[in-house]
Amino acid sequence: MQVTALPRSLCGVSAIDKSVLIKEPGKTLDADKIFDLLPLKKSSYIPYEVNDATECLNVRPKRYVLPYLSQEQNDAYAVFQKVGLKMATNLVFRLPSCLKFKGKVYRHGPVVYYDGSSHVYYAPRFRDGSIELSSLVVKPAGQLPPLIETARSFFPETWIWDLVEVGDDGKRGVSLTVPDTITTWETEAFCLSSQGFGLAPRKEMKVFQPFFLELTMPYSIIRGEHFELRATVFNYLTSCIMVTVTPGPSSDYTLTPLSGDLYTSCLCANERKTLRWTMIPTALGAVNVTVSAEAVASHVSCDNEVVSVPDRGRIDVVTKSLIVKAEGSETTKTYNWLLCPKGSPLTEEAEIHLPENVIEGSARTSVSVLGDILGRALKNLDGLLQMPYGCGEQNMALLAPNIYILHYLKGTQQLTAAIMEKATNFLTSGYQRQLNYKSADGAYTTFGTGPGNT
Repeated sequence: MQVTALPRSLCGVSAIDKSVLIKEPGKTLDADKIFDLLPLKKSSYIPYEVNDATECLNVRPKRYVLPYLSQEQNDAYAVFQKVGLKMATNLVFRLPSCLKFKGKVYRHGPVVYYDGSSHVYYAPRFRDGSIELSSLVVKPAGQLPPLIETARSFFPETWIWDLVEVGDDGKRGVSLTVPDTITTWETEAFCLSSQGFGLAPRKEMKVFQPFFLELTMPYSIIRGEHFELRATVFNYLTSCIMVTVTPGPSSDYTLTPLSGDLYTSCLCANERKTLRWTMIPTALGAVNVTVSAEAVASHVSCDNEVVSVPDRGRIDVVTKSLIVKAEGSETTKTYNWLLCPKGSPLTEEAEIHLPENVIEGSARTSVSVLGDILGRALKNLDGLLQMPYGCGEQNMALLAPNIYILHYLKGTQQLTAAIMEKATNFLTSGYQRQLNYKSADGAYTTFGTGPGNT
């Protein structure tokens, strides 16, 4: 990944599975959201009436090859126009939309060739990258290409979520490994520098292979339950293939094929097929489920078409993790000790009693040691300091701990100005609320009426 920005910029870069963004749209940044933060903004297109006239580029009678500019590419003029800015400059910042040759106007085609005459030739448009010549290669009869197996087990929803520091040259290269998901990744980047904030247009990167397998299974399940494991095989090749789908052996679960499913069958171009098993997990914890799909050689024809074998990616192996939870109801027991070592080692033994009907394999223990009796609570001070509310009794129960927390923080020199301000506001609000429950004799009641109890 190449990040280009102003020198010494700090850039935030992300790449998220597009399927996640489809479920929760509106979670990405765009120019409108940034300009909405400003008190004065203008982020709409320039009206057509005030747009500059389109100029054609005059060319001389010699041979030219001009690459086609797709609609997805933008020049500097288009970028400024989208955010409502109009430029006045003598620089060339707008790509020509047409060519003028010997008095005639020629519009953009995929690739334009000039041969010195008045003719214009249009060549077919090729995809970016090298031209595939695999269809021109002749293979000896009966010889299969080398076996290439793809094992896929990494399927994150968020691939990139990182900060990148750009050096003095304004560029930074980052080496990344694409996850195993067959999907479209939507990338986003913004940068901060001494000159302000910059937001790059979102780009999509499609990760694809013409022959692949996809598993459908739940995130977690209770041991002893069963579910239907589905494996869908996709063929985006141009010819038919013979596919064999095989689940991997495991002692952590049992698989029973469903009647009627053929696990070796034809799969023609742009077709998919779903195979099913009944799965019953027998082990607890994270269980890996592996299924493979292989394109095999066969003398059987499919739809009157000879079966072919892909040049690469003949075997696709997918491994996904299934969380198996224990049956029954979870019970937790906590043991606490107050230990004072006083500079010497100290040993404490505890005997743990398990219930008679404990589920085998579900018992687990954990030990934590804190050097401060309030250390765990102090990791979340906002949770300790609470706004008092409710009746007189509830209000007092929430008001008093705030005072003790302030005394503790002050005694341990951990009291900051922000925490002091927050606690003071809570104490002031709680005190004013407590006055609502004061009776005529000076005592306080639970609901403001009746005999006082404090």
